This record gives sequence, structure tokens and C-alpha cells, in this order.
Amino acid sequence: MLFVVKDTYQVPQKGLLLSADSRFKPKEVELQSELKLVLPNGNVLYTSVIGIGWDTSAIIVSQLSKEEVPIGTEVWLLESK
Repeated sequence: MLFVVKDTYQVPQKGLLLSADSRFKPKEVELQSELKLVLPNGNVLYTSVIGIGWDTSAIIVSQLSKEEVPIGTEVWLLESK
């Protein structure tokens, strides 16, 4: 597991920013890395990294909305390209 989502922000025309807890180190992912998101209710979503906040411990993912990714979601790295 990379991190647990502590907050989310919708970035217009970009994607969804996932703010990480303190465990996350942005160097662990690359652009286009594939991610699995495990929601608190057990549902699973798949997405990819389209932006990395090097100094904010956050990533931007594609094709998801704030409502789809609740706080407490686990973020797992599937592969690094």
C-alpha cells in the first residue's frame, strides 16, 4: 500500500488530487503508474497517475470524481512504467 487518502480535491480539466497521509513518498510512483484504489466499503477502482505533487505528498489521478474516492481509501501501486 502506498498511502491512505486523507483528502481529495477536484482539479478542473485535470483530474482528482489525492492528498496522502505522511507515509507517502512521491518518488515511489511515476507518471502513468497504474493504481488500485480500495474504498472503505471494500469496492475497488482502477486509475492511473497523471500528476505528482513532489512537495505536497499528493498525486493526481484520471477519470475519477471527488464523490467516488472517499477519505480513508487505500491506494495501491499495481505497476510502474
